[in-house]
Amino acid sequence: MHRLSLRVQFMVLLGLGVAIGFIFLVMVQMRSFPMWFGISLVVVVFIFSLFGTRIFMRSVALEDKRTEDEARAEYRRGTEGSGLADPRAAGRTS
Repeated sequence: MHRLSLRVQFMVLLGLGVAIGFIFLVMVQMRSFPMWFGISLVVVVFIFSLFGTRIFMRSVALEDKRTEDEARAEYRRGTEGSGLADPRAAGRTS
């Protein structure tokens, strides 16, 4: 899931949520549906969704860090030739 785009990862998580809802619906509506099978399906999908959410959140944080690093690099390139100082480097004057 690390190589997929964030939108695709989100769609996978959304699909897992829909799958849990569908399994619950089938368990409640069908009397002949074995309870042990339904519970095992819910547990498996729930565990996958936990790991999927963790990977998704890690990917979001990594994307955010990449964007921030790119913005800082662009800021440094823009201020090198202009003679402007880094505002964080100067101390407070008041």
